[in-house]
Amino acid sequence: MICSKLLSPIPGVRKTARHLGLSTNTIISIRAKMTALGYSKPEELTALSDDEIISRFYPNSCHSSVVKPNEVDKNNKYVPDFLYLAKDMLERKKTVGEIYEEYRELAF
Repeated sequence: MICSKLLSPIPGVRKTARHLGLSTNTIISIRAKMTALGYSKPEELTALSDDEIISRFYPNSCHSSVVKPNEVDKNNKYVPDFLYLAKDMLERKKTVGEIYEEYRELAF
């Protein structure tokens, strides 16, 4: 939907971002990716399935159609272990903000 809106001649970046509830930077980066991949018509993208779009836009992602939408992909190294973080927060009597900052430092 984002891609087809960006390829239509009428709306601009800000109007599209406002309509979709996204930041203008997100819209700009998606538009740049579409340009780099050579898409210029909405029909080129609407003919593709979601999995095909994801694999073309993010070829290095470990997206799998086997993973259900409400499940966490345990093989993704960027997904935190929420159970461990919750236990750690309770044991050390830390706030959610403090635990998040520690996790963020580790992630970087």
